[in-house]
This record gives sequence, structure tokens and C-alpha cells, in this order.
Amino acid sequence: MKHIVKFINTNESFEIKESEYMLDALQAHKLDLPFSCGSGVCGACVMQVSGEVKWMSPNHCLSPGEVEDGFILPCICKAKESIEVLD
Repeated sequence: MKHIVKFINTNESFEIKESEYMLDALQAHKLDLPFSCGSGVCGACVMQVSGEVKWMSPNHCLSPGEVEDGFILPCICKAKESIEVLD
């Protein structure tokens, strides 16, 4: 299944597969996104989204409140539906 990731600030949209890690899928579209560890430890790739994601590994740097507010680590998340990137 495929989903759309839309960046609200730039109005850009990209199609990604549900089976892909969000960071990998967006980098395949030539987006220059910050990242470092790629395993959910450093927090360099953090983004705030609206939409449901599936966490594929434990989150080691975001607080429960941040996750509740829609912050994710795209290096360890996959989209379960279309997503809007808020920040």
C-alpha cells in the first residue's frame, strides 16, 4: 500500500510505500533531511507530523509527551496512512 507524505511548509508531496522507513523513502525522493544514527537514538531526524505511523524500533530520545504531540523519528517509523509533516 502507498501513502502520501505532504510537507505543509513547502506544499511538496511524495508517495511512499507503507513497507518503507519514512526517512529512507523521503531520501529516495532526493530530500535533504537531517539524520545521524538511523536507529532512533540521536533524534537528529525528528519531525512533527499529523497522521498515524508504526514505530518499528524503540524510541530512545523523545518523551511520551513529544510523541503524543506528533513528534516522530522517521528513521524508525513507517507510515500507516497519509501523513502531513507540520514542522
